[in-house]
Amino acid sequence: MQGHHIFLAESQGRIEEAYAKRKAKFPEILKAAEKEFCTADEETVLAVKYLYSFMPYSDLGNYTAATFLDYAKHSVFLWKTQEEVRKLPEDIYLNYVLYHRVNEEEIAPCRSFFYEQMADRIRGMKGEEAAKEVNYWCAEEASYHCTDDRTLSAISVYRRGNGRCGEESVFTVNAMRSVGIPARQVYAPKWSHCDDNHAWVEVWLDGKWYFTGACEPEQILNRGWFTNASSRAMMVHSRLFDEQIPDNGCVIGKDGITTMLNELERYAKVKEIEVQVMYEDGTLAAGVEVLFEVLNYSEYAPIAECRTDENGKALLVTGMGSLHIHVREEDKFAEAFIDVRKEDKVKLCLKETDAEECWKAYDMIAPKDAPINADMPTKEQKEAGNQRLALAEAKRLKKVETWVHTDRETFLKSEDKSQLREKMLEVLTEKDQTDLRRDVLEEHLKYAAGFEGTTKQKIFIKYILNPRVEDEVLQTYRAAVLETLTEEEQEA
Repeated sequence: MQGHHIFLAESQGRIEEAYAKRKAKFPEILKAAEKEFCTADEETVLAVKYLYSFMPYSDLGNYTAATFLDYAKHSVFLWKTQEEVRKLPEDIYLNYVLYHRVNEEEIAPCRSFFYEQMADRIRGMKGEEAAKEVNYWCAEEASYHCTDDRTLSAISVYRRGNGRCGEESVFTVNAMRSVGIPARQVYAPKWSHCDDNHAWVEVWLDGKWYFTGACEPEQILNRGWFTNASSRAMMVHSRLFDEQIPDNGCVIGKDGITTMLNELERYAKVKEIEVQVMYEDGTLAAGVEVLFEVLNYSEYAPIAECRTDENGKALLVTGMGSLHIHVREEDKFAEAFIDVRKEDKVKLCLKETDAEECWKAYDMIAPKDAPINADMPTKEQKEAGNQRLALAEAKRLKKVETWVHTDRETFLKSEDKSQLREKMLEVLTEKDQTDLRRDVLEEHLKYAAGFEGTTKQKIFIKYILNPRVEDEVLQTYRAAVLETLTEEEQEA
């Protein structure tokens, strides 16, 4: 308790209730976790219970309690030491300061470390000034680099010095949250005017959301290279992991437990469209899924997924361009195009999907550039910003050139099975080379080595020795799997 503030007074009951439900579902995991956090102060225990209550199930299995305890302790530290953090609405604090996850990245403790790097640098700064300074620090530590789809943790982006836009924004959001600035990642899931997509960062200041490019600081907020591009988007969304939706949150679908919120109105001219779905007999189709899609990479890619209400209607706030609308229910199907510039309603009739195929010619139109955010830096601000960015890039390059991954080098230098060690590293991805753990590699090597010679060497290296399957978190598991099998089963 600080002054008249009581930590999460409005949310405590909801958190305890949600935690009890989660514990009933995963009793063994959470009983083990409680052994690690039960001795923490009451605020930290409540904070870590919130994380456990609303995290994806995969986080329960992939990470230890110590990981989440690190996030909880640091957020409580910020609450206790910063009046600005104590004054935040609880939903903003919970979702955008405390919460450990940004999107689908791997999770590793980072907040207290990032805070230590920046605390002196931003001391005395408030609001916009502090947010911009944090982003300049981010630019000194990471830049854009295109790699595979696995999303690195924020601390790995920091160490590696680069990442995709999604990884840059994961890093920048964590940096903002580490100093008490509420932040989130926003996405244009698919551009409407060209292929691909983009992610950036929003920060909560003085009761409003402002945007900035991740690791791409400008001298003013609400400015980035994507300002015009975002005005041509048909959707910009954010993710919410909590089950409690804010009053002003416009839900456009779910991704697992994650709720997708429509943020487009801050970036582009928008219009609400209405889709009504019915069956061939004229009855209204309630509860059917409606997909709103743009043309991207030569396919119709969904930007929002809604379900019709009891009147068979689905509403969407979107941009001033074209959408392909797709509805399917078991063996019934319907589709239509809508040019939002000219119309705002469309009716669809669900029919059997084995009807005769019919080709249609249709022009998919992207909105015109019409930036809602027209503020521009002055000439002096541009010059100052360019100078700072040049210094930031020089500092980042120096770090990248001298950085060595200790775990990788130590694993490689061991003389035991040295050739297999080299082959294992060769088959791993570029990203794996920067965030692998030696203990994980050692276990995979130990239990795979005995199978060398049982098949062709290329097959052995790629499909037996290799610790990676796809984009999963690399962990030790071979010993644990073998322990569940009898000797006869292992021999078989």
